[in-house]
Amino acid sequence: QKGKVKLAETVLEKINGKDDISEELKEISETLLAETEYSSNGFLHMIRTIFQTPPVLRAMAIGCALQAFQQLGGINTVMYYSTTMIKMAGVENDSLAIWLSCIPSFMNAVFAIVSLVIVEKVARRKLLLTTLMGTIFGLCLLGGAYYKISNTTAPVTSSTCPSRDVITHCNACVAVSNCSFCSTDKWVVNSN
Repeated sequence: QKGKVKLAETVLEKINGKDDISEELKEISETLLAETEYSSNGFLHMIRTIFQTPPVLRAMAIGCALQAFQQLGGINTVMYYSTTMIKMAGVENDSLAIWLSCIPSFMNAVFAIVSLVIVEKVARRKLLLTTLMGTIFGLCLLGGAYYKISNTTAPVTSSTCPSRDVITHCNACVAVSNCSFCSTDKWVVNSN
């Protein structure tokens, strides 16, 4: 790259002995020439090359799809709000809710390790599709449970509730800043 061909020959002779080094020197020169040409064309050329090379474009599309599945799957939201979800399910003790929220975290860690062990035996695609179906089923189950909860929570009957005009059911009071969980706070709830 810097024109020190004789020095490169000397180093290659020391490494490889007196064998014919011309082929290896030719490969090194071609590689350096390609790198120089590639770096001189810039970032836009690299992007254009990615979109014009079908195998690279396919790999990039698969990588982006996997990233989208990970982000849109919702597991981060479930993990982050698991304690709140457990409290919404009726667990009043904060300490118990925190310990119960450790169960999904523990299961996440366990199955991450399991997937690392079986990924080569089962095949990546089959493992991805199986876990994706499980994720879709779990999220639909979670969404259905929240839909049922929102339609079947007890009505707020306390005349002292500051949000009585806005809130009619306990599920709605979670979103109001001057209210709280109806089942665990001072508001009286009619459970009929």
